[in-house]
Amino acid sequence: MKNNLAPVCLFTYNRLEETKQTIEALQNNFLATDSKLFIFSDGPKNEESMNKVEVVRNYIHSITGFKNVHVLESEKNKGLANSIIEGVTKIIDEYGCAIVLEDDLITSPNFLDFMNKGLQFYDDDDRIQSINGFSLDLGNYSDRYDTFSHMRTYSWGWATWGNRWSTHIFSKKAIKNMITPELLRDFNVKCGSNMTQMLMRSLTNSNDSWYASWAFYHFIANKHSIYPYLSKIENIGYGENATHCSTINVLKSNFDYVESRYFKFKIELDDSKQLAENFLKYFTLKYKILFRINLIFKKGGIKLLVADLKGKLIN
Repeated sequence: MKNNLAPVCLFTYNRLEETKQTIEALQNNFLATDSKLFIFSDGPKNEESMNKVEVVRNYIHSITGFKNVHVLESEKNKGLANSIIEGVTKIIDEYGCAIVLEDDLITSPNFLDFMNKGLQFYDDDDRIQSINGFSLDLGNYSDRYDTFSHMRTYSWGWATWGNRWSTHIFSKKAIKNMITPELLRDFNVKCGSNMTQMLMRSLTNSNDSWYASWAFYHFIANKHSIYPYLSKIENIGYGENATHCSTINVLKSNFDYVESRYFKFKIELDDSKQLAENFLKYFTLKYKILFRINLIFKKGGIKLLVADLKGKLIN
């Protein structure tokens, strides 16, 4: 297995502390020393961000603990969407698959095990478009399998194959020519009530998102994404310095403290209405409102709520 490990792509910008935590967790992965790490450093947006970007770059050039580390710096600011699309394409073209992380994700020690074994297990299954490291708490953990599937993919630690990745997926012109009101309603029903808004914002350049197009492709192609019941990812990127997540994180997950390196992957696609309901509830306005109201009754809740209301409210 060690000879066939997928390369790991890490996308960074100007957040030193989050990047350090992301790297330190990744270094603690069981397969870290056998994995190739490619770090993509986006260029500064303006003079104000130049120093922060330089500090991050000084740090990432010192990273060890992997089979090898390659740092790819961009002179100009590409933005998150272009950085990921171009970077993932570059690595997939060379290696045939890739595991992708951003600079605010804490991984469990068995994250790389799960992602690599998932890539191998579903390699010939064209019903599966991606493997996810992050997962939502569904409240119905199965002891028969360690995975479930859903049409909606996620962007917090994921992987895919070369024959299921193409830059054409992200063509705004192609997507605009394809969408209809009926299609967008179905997209929301099957993949979450926030998906259409996210997609339309990306098409009008009001949100620098590659993820909305990636999720839309899963939907129109009738592809599924594989999730672990126990999440291998914890997001630490919510806050005022975040690119897209300045609001409160309303997504609940069960982080994997078991750290088993053996996984029972499920072949059948999940069609359970209860599973889908438990999964998609996290993206409903009702759930988000109730979650925020609940914060008021907890210590510091009002302060968090005020900060949240001042945020981008895109979650």
